[in-house]
Amino acid sequence: MKLKDTSYGDMTGKRIHDNIVIRKQGLTSLEGAPADCMGFFDVSYNKLTTLKFAPAECLKDFDCTDNQLEDLVGAPAFVGGDFNCFGNKLKSLKGAPKEVFGCFNCSENPTLKNVMDEIMKNGIVANTYITDEHGLINFKDIKEEFESYHLRTSVKSKGFRTLLGLKNEI
Repeated sequence: MKLKDTSYGDMTGKRIHDNIVIRKQGLTSLEGAPADCMGFFDVSYNKLTTLKFAPAECLKDFDCTDNQLEDLVGAPAFVGGDFNCFGNKLKSLKGAPKEVFGCFNCSENPTLKNVMDEIMKNGIVANTYITDEHGLINFKDIKEEFESYHLRTSVKSKGFRTLLGLKNEI
């Protein structure tokens, strides 16, 4: 079932100010999702294999827990609350949000290995992280390593560097 076929209807291209909660509905596609969600966006406990068509931004929590995702391609770039993707079949964090103002929870993904490397490689900045390999991690505890990694790999995006609080010269 596509999101546009639920009681929410087709929200393509719209900015929605309400919470969107579609749990345990057998959802297989986010087609019809809004462009931006100002509330919670919860599509947990469904049958999603992709986050294609997800909102570009979610100002509160984004929850895609317990689906069949192998990566996060299509996820919002910005999440103002928590981003929950635990209980999937993730092999990589490719496509994950670049900014999560709350907790990034990618635990309970048995095929996801080297999670810290995935976080660094995919440039995921969150207040905290929850992983199976490391438990709870605060960004302030990995900030120096994160900055060093991205300076070594020549991340020069002004917005990204501003987010990290880095000077603009390299």
